[in-house]
Amino acid sequence: MLDLVILVLAFAGSWVAITGLAIPFGAVAIVVVAKGVALARSGTYQSVGTLTQAADFVRMMGWLLLGSTAGYLVAAISGPPLRPEFVVTDTATAALLLALSRVSLGRIGVVRHRSAEPDQSTPAIAPPPELAAMFKEFARAPRTYQPSRFWESLNQRHVGLLLHESGLGNFKRTLNTSYFQFGAAGFLRSIPVLVMSWIRHPDRSVFDARVEGGGWPERSFAIALALYANAVRHVPGGDLLDRLEEPRTGNPIVVHYGGRTISEDLCHSVEEYAAVMSGMPPDLPVRRVVELGAGYGRLAYVFAQARPEIQYHIVDIPPALYVSQRYLTSVLPEREAFRFRPFNRYADVEAEMNRARLVFLEPQQLEELPDGYADIVLTVSTLHEMREDQIAHYLKLVDRICKGAFYTKQWRRFYNDLDEITLARGTYPIPTGWMTLFERSALVPRSFFEALYLCRSGNAPPITKAPPRAAATGPGRARSVGPSQGGL
Repeated sequence: MLDLVILVLAFAGSWVAITGLAIPFGAVAIVVVAKGVALARSGTYQSVGTLTQAADFVRMMGWLLLGSTAGYLVAAISGPPLRPEFVVTDTATAALLLALSRVSLGRIGVVRHRSAEPDQSTPAIAPPPELAAMFKEFARAPRTYQPSRFWESLNQRHVGLLLHESGLGNFKRTLNTSYFQFGAAGFLRSIPVLVMSWIRHPDRSVFDARVEGGGWPERSFAIALALYANAVRHVPGGDLLDRLEEPRTGNPIVVHYGGRTISEDLCHSVEEYAAVMSGMPPDLPVRRVVELGAGYGRLAYVFAQARPEIQYHIVDIPPALYVSQRYLTSVLPEREAFRFRPFNRYADVEAEMNRARLVFLEPQQLEELPDGYADIVLTVSTLHEMREDQIAHYLKLVDRICKGAFYTKQWRRFYNDLDEITLARGTYPIPTGWMTLFERSALVPRSFFEALYLCRSGNAPPITKAPPRAAATGPGRARSVGPSQGGL
């Protein structure tokens, strides 16, 4: 939205400065739309780097030049030709303003995904036995479950962070920025929707929201988050947010709003929980939930608080699986847990697993679960960061083990610069026979869509097990399959 405003202002200002004539609104629309489409195609809105990445600037400027050329040509064909000096001035002004806006936003802390770099001032420590055991087992996982280059790079930083003394105690401000925490940048396109919701459900305390330990520079984020919380509270099932607070484990960024503490993660999780439970057919029982790529377990926490009778499965790879296992068993100590361990047959662990309310698995262990095992399968911000063969494999697994509904929340369009692939909504090979219960934009961020499907009752034909991985991967090369939400 900000970029479109910049493009319009650049055109209008250049036109008045060069020609002194009335602004041709038809030409404005043609040129701005052409530039906007080019910027979207450049991948600048899907890139996972910082706003001031040099490679992103170069790619963005190249596409801007291409879009500008196409827009000017179409405008010249459909109306009077544009003066050359105006074309040059407009293009240069737009490029300069776009660059300045990104530098300015970067300076005040707006990011796409903040880098998770370890604090080199604290000494590295050896991986605990719990994490080492996960690494050892995952080293034998088939190639299908190994991550893309995108997560190979990111997860190496995560491991380095965790193997420093301050790593796990601060993970909601470090690792979490690579899961599903966007900060102020996530609200830019959502503000109009959130304001309209506030007009329908006004709450003056929104404007008193403040970041704990923050000052006036953080107030805009606090107010945006309070607007989001107010909107979530008024969706079906969203009133759950009034009964929950963000656990302090992991040192989260919390906002005081309406007499309670909330966080971006808590709002996302309640929005997702409400979407799933309100969208489910009323006659479909929910006893088992499986989440693929759960990050540190934020959504599992909300499900456990709202529906303690549900058995919740976290399926991820180290180190994300390690973080979620440590976190959830800490904040939910009363819930019996089946902690991760290797097993060859489901029958060997069935009785113990059935007693647990929290179950922690690596993704290759999904192959051992029986058909129609889960009532709901969830995955948030994962599929768009996988390779296409992985996406197809996971959806086939879901089709086999799920007898109820599948919920997914992904980028509408995502450019993976390390793997040089672009994934869009139409990329996901949803199995035939699934019925779409809903598909819509998320409240925050608007660049994500969420969808709920009714599956084929777990009667899909069995899938062929993936061949074993040839090369082992040790702790120093830990990786995560898929993405921003967690390790998958």
